[in-house]
Amino acid sequence: MKKFVAILSAALTVLSLTACEGSKNPSSDETTIPAEAENTEISISLADGINPGTTDGNRFVNESTGIKFTKPDSWIFSSDEDIAGMMNIGAAHLDRDIFEKALAEMSTVYDMVAVDPDTSASVTVAYENISFSEKDISTEEKYLESIKEQILSTSMEFTFEDKIKSERLGSYTYKKLESTNTTSGYSIQQTIYARVIGDYMCTIVISNIAKGQLSKIEAMFS
Repeated sequence: MKKFVAILSAALTVLSLTACEGSKNPSSDETTIPAEAENTEISISLADGINPGTTDGNRFVNESTGIKFTKPDSWIFSSDEDIAGMMNIGAAHLDRDIFEKALAEMSTVYDMVAVDPDTSASVTVAYENISFSEKDISTEEKYLESIKEQILSTSMEFTFEDKIKSERLGSYTYKKLESTNTTSGYSIQQTIYARVIGDYMCTIVISNIAKGQLSKIEAMFS
């Protein structure tokens, strides 16, 4: 979990630099979002474990966790090599064997990172092995409270919403922790979504600075 919090800090740093450099702050009409999907909860079987997702054009799909995300044309998916670097794995391609080994041996495994080059807004999908934690993070609420506690113990100055909410992303309901960091007069939002899948906590992190951008990014999930 400490490594996961470090990634949150890195995302915040990138957004802070973007804000300070005066990157454009798109209006609510500038981001094209995919059509809204039916809100149907789907049961996922983990008999074969969690497998790595795949990207095809603007589309990321992980059938084993039910995550489907469509980015706008201007956004960029991080390469397998970049994601492997986040986990200190020397691999140019995250095939199923490497992914399964990472899940078995590491506390946090990253599956997808998408970035908006114009605003540095980003979406990260990761899975945390619940059994590796020294704390009880067996539920979404306990997990998010633990993340909040760790962030507040660092030098990062965040303001958190009082309540953990429920949010529908695509076909699934997640627990949602919202936070804001103010840097040089810019408000940076960092929102963490959590959903238990078997022995893992599926987490989605959305970081953004543009007003009204969060809801549009949420709508990219189907």
